[in-house]
Amino acid sequence: MHVNRRSWITAYAAILFLATGCGGVVVGHWRLVKSTPNREVFAINDLTLGRDGAFSGTVTIDGRTAEETGRYYFNGYKIIFRPSAGGQREYNALLQLNQLKISDKEKRQVILERT
Repeated sequence: MHVNRRSWITAYAAILFLATGCGGVVVGHWRLVKSTPNREVFAINDLTLGRDGAFSGTVTIDGRTAEETGRYYFNGYKIIFRPSAGGQREYNALLQLNQLKISDKEKRQVILERT
């Protein structure tokens, strides 16, 4: 039986995705490359995502910058942050090779690169 290359690659990617868990593909350290509209309004800097679902980083939202730690959940198209200080933030998220694009409902976006 002949399996074409595209099918094999798709199957391998699915197995890898399931084996690492939904959040496993974004595990690591990320740094801000671009922020829209600008870093003073919306930014996620030096974000670290752990295999255990923990996160830490520097976040700027509406002009307020804070160091945060907490829990995160990534399902392939959304990322949810639950800071230890309380609350929850949900964003659209797209992982493309070495870049993670995170955007909110107000059309603010950050592009992060894995370091």
